[in-house]
Amino acid sequence: MRDKKKQALRLEGRGVVLEEIRPEFFVPIIRWRNDPVLNHFLNQPEPLTMEKESAWYEQRYLTDPTQGFLIMVDKETGRPFGTFGWTDLDTARRQCIAGRLLLGDPAYKNSGPFLESFFLHGAYLYQFVDRMYAHIGVENRKALHLNRLLGFRRNQDSIQYPEELFVQGDHARPQVEYVRTKEAFEQVKETLFASLSDVLYDA
Repeated sequence: MRDKKKQALRLEGRGVVLEEIRPEFFVPIIRWRNDPVLNHFLNQPEPLTMEKESAWYEQRYLTDPTQGFLIMVDKETGRPFGTFGWTDLDTARRQCIAGRLLLGDPAYKNSGPFLESFFLHGAYLYQFVDRMYAHIGVENRKALHLNRLLGFRRNQDSIQYPEELFVQGDHARPQVEYVRTKEAFEQVKETLFASLSDVLYDA
């Protein structure tokens, strides 16, 4: 088991670095997650505070090997602009839930660093899993479209995480379970990322 305090995860790409959450990132994370425009589809029942974030980080995150929380950082400027991560990492069943996606800075929408984040995230996790699941609000059309673009498809087999089909158990906020195999990731990486990365970074 990796000691998160001593071995913080860092995934470096061409234009982005995914840095594991640590206290220096709390301020932008709290700002993003409390923004009503950004948090509309988040599973967050109440406003986030520095005290709550610190307690979660120390008491739950650092001691739990099944979850990850990464900050998207512009490699050139050092500017954090979003978050990504996972929960329920099960190396025996070789699956996990992808989530915690939040684009905090809209200036990075459709950018090379934002797109590359998905492929750094996937390349890391598919060392340990064969299937990755995602749970998306049925009204979150942008997220549904993005996940399909990235190789996810609606899970037509048995639901793996039924507790995730409703946000906080609220039946007024249904979600759909998507899944992506390692093979589907490799295919979309070869077709989508390889064809777009040079264009996006050279723009």
